[in-house]
Amino acid sequence: MDIENRKKGRGKRGFTIIELMVVIVIINLLSGVALPQLTGYIERTKEKMDLMKLFYIKNAFERGLYELEATNGSAVSSAQSLSGFTGDGGDKSIGRQLSDKRGMSLLCLGLSNDINKDGFARYWVGDLHPSLYANDFYKDVLSAAGFGVFASKFSHCSGRCDTWIPPIFLSKALKAKGKYNSDQHIKVKWTKFTSDHKPLSRDVVVWIGDGGGGNILTGWQGTEFVTDKAAWERTK
Repeated sequence: MDIENRKKGRGKRGFTIIELMVVIVIINLLSGVALPQLTGYIERTKEKMDLMKLFYIKNAFERGLYELEATNGSAVSSAQSLSGFTGDGGDKSIGRQLSDKRGMSLLCLGLSNDINKDGFARYWVGDLHPSLYANDFYKDVLSAAGFGVFASKFSHCSGRCDTWIPPIFLSKALKAKGKYNSDQHIKVKWTKFTSDHKPLSRDVVVWIGDGGGGNILTGWQGTEFVTDKAAWERTK
């Protein structure tokens, strides 16, 4: 009887301290490898979702150009059409803005450290006069791309004005988390055009970069925020 009881007691014995320590060490080692990989995967996914928003702008912009030209054949082909820009040198034409290697700033995005304190992102007008965000062309483009909130807010401004809204972009690089502290711009330019600023196609490239248009913003996980890097390089 005593032998049987001792056997039963050994069968119910719990983990020893050494065994528990080994398990804890193994869990820490696994979490040290798996957690960063999981975090990186989540951030890469967010960056890809942000990049997709630039494709929404690209598609909406190209469709808007086609529709605009269908109603007015010279509206886009002319280098001196669609006044209302505030670009360098007082140039007011969409042709010169979109054929400039720096591109047109459709929107500006604030990424300084004081942004997002209350969960909001700061945007303001780019090369367009505020009133043009209520114009049918830009309003339709921004609405189709999911940025329609700007059209109504900016149309009531005069000069430079800000709008604070819940962040449209999700990735850390575009939510002022420390990698970039300077303002960035959502830029657009034609991929092919003549020397007198007339487009050879209605294709555009959209990217996020500084005001000069000389760079492409890169996410924490290496995603380049540009819809067509090769086309962007050709028109530098």
